[in-house]
Amino acid sequence: MGRDRVSEWLASTSLGQSRAHRGPDPQAGSGFRPVKARNRAQKGKERMKRIGIIEKKTKAEGILNPITPRLLTLKAAGELLGLSTWALRERVWSGQIPVVRFPGGRKLYIDTRDLEAFVQQNKISYRR
Repeated sequence: MGRDRVSEWLASTSLGQSRAHRGPDPQAGSGFRPVKARNRAQKGKERMKRIGIIEKKTKAEGILNPITPRLLTLKAAGELLGLSTWALRERVWSGQIPVVRFPGGRKLYIDTRDLEAFVQQNKISYRR
């Protein structure tokens, strides 16, 4: 007898019907829009921006940043020179470009001044 009551109640409410039979959700607006899923990291980052721990960046700050770091990672230096990371590593291993490695660290950094010197040394001009 208990099952009959539950099945009657489910049939009378919208819980027993599928979403297609119920129609669009009035709170969701028009039609069925899937909710954008966010992971925990995104939610945490958004919360820190709201609180003020992380500063919000505008598009102009990302594009026009006059402060450039002195040490670059291999990836950043490769992008600056137009080389792949491994092509840059080969030049480092051959001794053409000096690198900076902090004591006890594994990561390699390249000084921007050394990159400028490398570019100056490898400049050539063609005469006609």
